[in-house]
Amino acid sequence: MMPQKMDAEERMIKNILNGLSPDTKIYRVVNVDRFFELIEERKLILVKPHKWDDPFENLLSKTIAINSKGERIGFSITNDFFGQCWTLRKECDGIWRNYASLNNGVRLETTVRKLLSVLFNYESKWANIACFIGKVIYKTESEIKDNLADIITQCLFDTSGKNTAKTLLIKRKEFEYEKEVRLLYSNKEIAKHTDVLAIENIDIINLFDSFCFAPLMSNYLYNIYKEKMLQYNIPENAITKSKLYEPNTVTIKTDIL
Repeated sequence: MMPQKMDAEERMIKNILNGLSPDTKIYRVVNVDRFFELIEERKLILVKPHKWDDPFENLLSKTIAINSKGERIGFSITNDFFGQCWTLRKECDGIWRNYASLNNGVRLETTVRKLLSVLFNYESKWANIACFIGKVIYKTESEIKDNLADIITQCLFDTSGKNTAKTLLIKRKEFEYEKEVRLLYSNKEIAKHTDVLAIENIDIINLFDSFCFAPLMSNYLYNIYKEKMLQYNIPENAITKSKLYEPNTVTIKTDIL
């Protein structure tokens, strides 16, 4: 039994892309309502890339190639993917503002290994070619366009799924501050019928290592939400509130004053 477990672990680690480490901590900020839906329903929600905001997201599906015969060829291979966005940044004003707010959000913490394991457990049969997690690479608009031909060639001859997944790990440099990580899952049959995928029966306590509430949330609301979380057996030491805007007193030694 032990060698089989090791083999499964090694196969999963090979699907961690762009230099991420399995034990790297990653974070996701959601609003409070969405957070308690997650807690109560125990569902992890992934969406198709066309729902992402940046018009350069999922660029391959919007690319038209013209072959030597003058024929126009479109690419739809990334339309089978679902994704979820995370970040390497533990604390960032911009992340709070963009994905929830400074007074109504929750930051979830897990690791690359734990998050990808959710997909591998969900898709046991084809996980090796369908389940990925990777760090986003940031490029200029011209760099993205200049590399498109090479990207397409790599995808056409790819049987592992990795090169296709990597096309969804490219973003413009204007978003570099986000330090984004993306969980990616490909399933052609499911993608025919929906833009949203719900992975059910998530083990909340074992998946997430901490839950941090927004820095400008009132202490009154924070204590109410904390009590509610304790009712779901979430450990108290895993629940905190961000100190991003907490006043700080600095002590210095000087003979001048």
